[in-house]
Amino acid sequence: MTVAYKKETVGYGDNRYIVERWSQASADDTVQTCSTDPAGVASGRAPAQHRTLVGVFAVYSGAVAVAVTVTLNSGLGAAYDVLLNTITTAAGQGQYIPTGPVEIFDDDVIDVAAAKGGQGVTSQVIIVTTLTEL
Repeated sequence: MTVAYKKETVGYGDNRYIVERWSQASADDTVQTCSTDPAGVASGRAPAQHRTLVGVFAVYSGAVAVAVTVTLNSGLGAAYDVLLNTITTAAGQGQYIPTGPVEIFDDDVIDVAAAKGGQGVTSQVIIVTTLTEL
C-alpha cells in the first residue's frame, strides 16, 4: 500500500506552522508499517529541517484489541532507536499523544507497525507532525 502524504500551513500571523500527515491503509488481515519517510529520503532533506511528533492514531475496521508500536529510528544508528510507545487498541482504535516534545531530526524516522486485525479486518495508521523550516 502507498503512504498518503499531506502538508499544510495552519494558524495566522506570527502563529503559523506547518502540519504534516502520513497515512496508510492496510489490506485485509495484513500487518502494515507506516513511516514518516516511506521513500527512504530522510537523508536528502534540507539540513535545517526537523519535525515534532504530534500524535499517532490507529483505527481498525473491527473491534479488535491489538498492539501497534511507535518507534523512533535514529539517524545516529540502530543502537539509538527508541520504542516510544505501544498502543493497545480498544474497540478497534487507539492513539499515542506524546506528553512532551518528541523531536524528529532530519535523519530520524518515525515507524508505526500495526498488527493484523484478523480475517476481514483492515487498519488505518495516521502519523501527524509539525514541520520546522529554518
